[in-house]
Amino acid sequence: MTDIIEWILVFSISVAFIALYYAIDLTIFKQKPDLVSLLIGLGPVAFISYFAETYLYTLSFSLVLSLLLIAPVIEELTKFAATAYRRKIRNGLGVGLGFALSENALYFHTFLSIYSISAIIVSYIILRGLGDPLLHQFTASLDSKTWEKGNPGWIGIAMAIHTGYNFAAIVMASMTPIYIYPITAGEIITLLAGMKFLTRIKEEKKEEIQEPKKEEKIEVKKEMELDYSSLEAFMKSVREFIDKEGFNALVEKLGMETGYEKTKFIRTAKYESEYGNGRYIEIGPIGAVVIAMMIAGLGYLVYFFIL
Repeated sequence: MTDIIEWILVFSISVAFIALYYAIDLTIFKQKPDLVSLLIGLGPVAFISYFAETYLYTLSFSLVLSLLLIAPVIEELTKFAATAYRRKIRNGLGVGLGFALSENALYFHTFLSIYSISAIIVSYIILRGLGDPLLHQFTASLDSKTWEKGNPGWIGIAMAIHTGYNFAAIVMASMTPIYIYPITAGEIITLLAGMKFLTRIKEEKKEEIQEPKKEEKIEVKKEMELDYSSLEAFMKSVREFIDKEGFNALVEKLGMETGYEKTKFIRTAKYESEYGNGRYIEIGPIGAVVIAMMIAGLGYLVYFFIL
């Protein structure tokens, strides 16, 4: 029972740091981390990385090798694979934050289980809580750039930054605490600067408005209508409407609430009608697989740590 309380405690602390950077992404970097990607980083990416690193560590039995080579390569490759979903900066931010949430919770629990609460442990939690999420969302954003630019050099940069960060952690482990704080502050400032550069928003160029030529005929597109004669006819007309006009057009025609995102995982929208309010939800095949993996992973976590 005590162990369960400890897990709840460390998970809550880790969530607090993730929430902080989520707010920073929204306000300073003007980017909204993708929540589906965050769940992917929290579950599959964290589990695959943990077991792969643990296995390779048992082969080498070298902590330095694990920190400088195994961890950066495994973690950046798994985050890179996770950003294949939509391949945008905001997806990298989500994957990085989700992965950092799981990793920090694991580290915090390990230290609280071995050591008693002290100023040193509290300082460790604060420093790691501030540095780790920033590192992982920055490197995961670089991983997503690999897809966008089609250049593997971006994931190479991510691995190099990760290795440098871990090397600094090894060096700081042998220092007195008074020197650790300014070094960590320098790391955080550097990573924040890198994030600002990576997420900068370019000003859109104003397009020149060209008047249509007189000889050009402007075709008026006839909007498809839905068949309300029966439920079967309505569902058939909805499917045909989506195939020809797209899901966005259906949402607009039915007066659904906009602001959702159409993805291969899940899409949802509220709607209002004379018969009442409701919500349209559709889960794609990839979404079903990811949800199944997350449920299996959480089930294994409960079995492994509680039973």
